[in-house]
Parts: sequence; structure tokens; C-alpha cells
Amino acid sequence: MLLGGFVPGAGYAAESAVPNILFCIADDASANSFGAYGCEWIKTPAIDRLANEGARFQNAYCNNPKCAPARAALVAGRYSWQLKEAANHWSAFPKEFKFYPHLLRDAGWHVGFTGKGWGPGAHFTPDNPAGPEYNAVRLKPPYKGITKFDYAGNFAAFLDENTAGKPFCFWLGVKEPHRAYEKDSWKKDGRKLEDVSVPGFLPDNALVRADLQDYAIEIEWYDTHVGRSIQILEERGLLTNTLVVVTSDHGMPFPRAKGQVYEEGARVPFIVYWQGVVQPGRVIDDFINFPDVAPTFMEVTGQPIHAQMTGKSFLDVLRAPGSGQIDPTRDHALLGKERHDTGRFSEEGTDLAYPVRSIRTKDYFYSH
Repeated sequence: MLLGGFVPGAGYAAESAVPNILFCIADDASANSFGAYGCEWIKTPAIDRLANEGARFQNAYCNNPKCAPARAALVAGRYSWQLKEAANHWSAFPKEFKFYPHLLRDAGWHVGFTGKGWGPGAHFTPDNPAGPEYNAVRLKPPYKGITKFDYAGNFAAFLDENTAGKPFCFWLGVKEPHRAYEKDSWKKDGRKLEDVSVPGFLPDNALVRADLQDYAIEIEWYDTHVGRSIQILEERGLLTNTLVVVTSDHGMPFPRAKGQVYEEGARVPFIVYWQGVVQPGRVIDDFINFPDVAPTFMEVTGQPIHAQMTGKSFLDVLRAPGSGQIDPTRDHALLGKERHDTGRFSEEGTDLAYPVRSIRTKDYFYSH
């Protein structure tokens, strides 16, 4: 992967031009599954390099750890319990809400998404809340559990359409590492069960280790497409003025993670690369939450933050120098879920858990 180098001594206080945005989001990937967050057995060189040359948020959380409500908070800039039906999984997104991709499109931006945007569920706008769909470019996946979408190829097609040279905002929605996996795909890849580091909340046995290796293959597939997309930007001379975000909608699809308001379900990777603005190698302790993303993108692009957005922009944190705690008021994250499924199924059908409200601080995770 090619990244433009940072100039020693250059200022990082303010950007010189309104940046493009490349928003990369995995489907069901925990922060602890990436090298930048300390994982040694899953290899994510492209994403790790973005972290080394950008900023890594240590306390980034999804407001509601299930696909549709987590993504709803992202596009609308509101906490999930403020989104009516969109607070639940497999819901209908009420048409009264505004989405940052649509607001940018209306302001003249070239907008689109590939893979998985907002969802699953129904929306009442012509396009997905993440923007117009770009999924025509396909490939032969290396394993049966991986989709045929060529995410990076679709990003290139999206850029090809931008003949007017508009600023762009693209959602790279990789569908991996969502289940189901090709069972024992790790064997074809020459992996070893003894290399796996099993989280303390899971039983350590061969079955779990094998499942984690199948999961790891799809994490690395995400990294591959992030790396290819960065190279596309570099080759077109666009990386120097593109803000790149790498994250996941919520944690891994395992017990006590996805669908559950626990640390491994709610904490997500969040890496920001923005050449000339974000100092390289920053490790930020401030708490950020998915509702904060939309107002941040609106402020970054010079657009007014819509009155519906209740999240708080963290552009000031991105512009600030140094690591550690930047904004002392960013000392917690509010989390929760409504009565939607946890991703587990029984003979009786879907397990609809009761609503939960939680607060995560530096030292505690309290759920009620």
C-alpha cells in the first residue's frame, strides 16, 4: 500500500482544502482483531499503517451493537433511542430523518456506497441512507463465506464517474467478517490453531479456535480492500486531500460481543488518516460515539450540522496535536439497545432481549 509521506515539521492545525471522505466500515469486527489495537495473530498491515500515519481512537464505541441501529446512528447522527423504529434491527427507517450522505449529495458532492450501507431494513428514500449503490464490479471470492463484491473495484468505478471533479464521500461497506464462514477455510490458508489468541470470555478449545481462524480470514479480507482503496487514491493523486476513516459497525459475531451491550460488542476500531491535518502516530483516549460521526463529517466538509443531529463533532480533537485525552468532557460513552435480537437463535425463534441502557467510562462499564 502506498501512502503519501508526511513533511517533518509541517503544521497540522488546519486543512488547506475541503477534503474528500472515504469511510471504510467492516461488518462485525472487534477492535481487538486488528494489529493497531494489539492483535498479533491476525494480519492487517494496510489498516495498521493508516493508524501509524494517522490517529487511533482507543475509546470509540457504537451506540447500539447490532447492524441496522449502529449504522442508523452513523448516517443520522442521533442516538439509536432517538430514531424511533430505526432503533431496532430489521426495521423501517422513518422518512423524517436526514442522513449525512444525502445532505452532502444535495450540497453538490459525489456520493455513493459499495457492499453494505445502512441495513438490514426498509428505507423510504430512493437511495440507501448511505447513498447511491455501486456494486456492479464483482470478483471470484477466495472462500464461500466471502461475497462476490469487489469493494475496491467499485470504489474505482465510483471515482471514474466523477468526471466533474466534485468532492466525494464514499462508504466502503465491506460485508466481512459477518457470518456465515466457510467452515475450516483456515486449513486452506495454512493457518494453525495454536496461533490463535482466544478472548477470555470464550472457551479455549479446538472448535472455538477454528471458528476464530475462519473469522480472521475475513478480517484480513477487509484489510485487503482497505489497502487496495488507499492505493487507488494514491495512484490518482487523491490521497493527499482525502480523510480516511476505518471502523466496524460493532464487535465480533461471537457470544458476549455482537448484539450485546458488553465491551467486546460495543467497542470498535476507529482510525483516522488525514494528511496534513491529523498528526501521525496519535493515540487518542477521548471517547467518541457513532452519533458523533455525522456532525463531524458535516463540519469537516464545511456544511452546517443539521439540527436533527444530536451527536457532537470531534473535529477539534482531530485537529489538536498530541495523544492522550484532548477534550476533558469526552470522558464517557452512552450505549444501549432496544428489543431486537442478539444474533442468537433458538428452537423457539429469534431471541428478543430486553432493552438495555449503559454508560462506559474510563474505569467502568455499567449496564441497566
